[in-house]
Amino acid sequence: MDGVFICKACKMQYKTLPLNAKCEKCDSLLEFKMDYDDNRLFSFTEPLTFWRYSPLLPSIKEKNRLNWNEGGTPYLRAKKLSANLGIINLFLKDETKNPTHSYSDRASSLILSYALEVRYLSVICASNGNSGASVAAYSARSPLACKIIVPKKVAIGKLAQMYIFSDNISEFGELLDNSIAHSEVLSEKEGLFQATPEINPLSIEAQATIAYEIIEKTKEHNRPDWIIVPMGSGGLLWSIWKGFKTFKQLNLCDKLPRIIGVQAAGCAPIVEAYKNKRKVKPLSNPSTNALEILVGNPYWGEAALFAIKESNGLAISVTDNEIIESEKRLARTEGIFAESASSATLAGLKKLVDEGIIDKSENIVCLITGSGLKEPYIIRALSERPKIMGQRVSTKLEILRILEIDASYGYAIWQSLGSRKSIQSIYQHLNELESKALIKSKQVKNKKIFEITVRGQKVLSALETLVDLL
Repeated sequence: MDGVFICKACKMQYKTLPLNAKCEKCDSLLEFKMDYDDNRLFSFTEPLTFWRYSPLLPSIKEKNRLNWNEGGTPYLRAKKLSANLGIINLFLKDETKNPTHSYSDRASSLILSYALEVRYLSVICASNGNSGASVAAYSARSPLACKIIVPKKVAIGKLAQMYIFSDNISEFGELLDNSIAHSEVLSEKEGLFQATPEINPLSIEAQATIAYEIIEKTKEHNRPDWIIVPMGSGGLLWSIWKGFKTFKQLNLCDKLPRIIGVQAAGCAPIVEAYKNKRKVKPLSNPSTNALEILVGNPYWGEAALFAIKESNGLAISVTDNEIIESEKRLARTEGIFAESASSATLAGLKKLVDEGIIDKSENIVCLITGSGLKEPYIIRALSERPKIMGQRVSTKLEILRILEIDASYGYAIWQSLGSRKSIQSIYQHLNELESKALIKSKQVKNKKIFEITVRGQKVLSALETLVDLL
């Protein structure tokens, strides 16, 4: 079924999403709308992945779909964490199992597939974390060129991911808000399709599939009473509410949940608007270590606020210390290492349970949006490991540098390193590098010649960039 993009302000309609993904008349955000009034019976026959829900998405030919098996992520009952928090029915929607380890892969798959469908040649994305890494990865799998804009406050582990997938990354501004504004200028100036999820309305439709999956995974008697969502731009929360309402309209869902939005205490413009019963006001100096929700000017803030109110939900803030404690609690009870933004949902849950606002017997779902393995403090922890580990990494880096210049054999590499290590240890490093496909070898006469692979070149480039940044 075809749909249209409608301006949220002036109601102008577009059959095709403009280059900058916003209204060409008034520069407001657009939203995708479909007509469900024909009483069509919707059925989803594809496997439980993101593209199962293609009947509810803009029409995209099979050949243009960038399908990496995103979506279809685990819906887990958190028994130990429930007991730890003194509740009964806590469930986790674990988005860390997506290809680049975050929910952003859903939006990247749809936005870049759409770009191919309408024959755009290149995309631009402003990001301080997951979405930049995801767009870069999906671009690498497609014919699309990609430019990523990052602010100074960017998660170093996620920046490393971006550099692995793309060499067209530039820095602009202190915060994500600054980078997004710059990406809008470059989109128009250089003819780049706007893939920033905070702006592109396709991200809303993509993220709504999380709600569809939750509905399909649950039965009437255990539908969620509450869904707890981290809020940065507010887009994810609006997506979840829109997803549930869509399935309700299609008679595929009998019950709507109450939505709770959680922000960091140092960056809570939507929470403040909710508490003070006013419109969302941008913050001039937001602060939190949970960089994925460090958004001072939330593009979808009013939509998120509407969803919270319409669902009879709540908006709360939590401190960075509460987030860190919840991150540890989740890892040590359920074996899931979540990023700070994800852990904010659990910090919010604990606060609401302690205050008696959430009944201990209600069905609760927390969204786990991304992996903690890319968090800045993990990079710091790795850099502070014992000296011998640092020496091992340093040796491998030196070997990659030698092989980037020219192919060589073990004895010559050992000599190039000044014979500081035993030749046996050099061959051990070479074997480990080859096992990770960073180098490859071939037999030339009586010598085993090693050369760096494309993957090795990308890893070397990313490591050297990290060295410069740290």
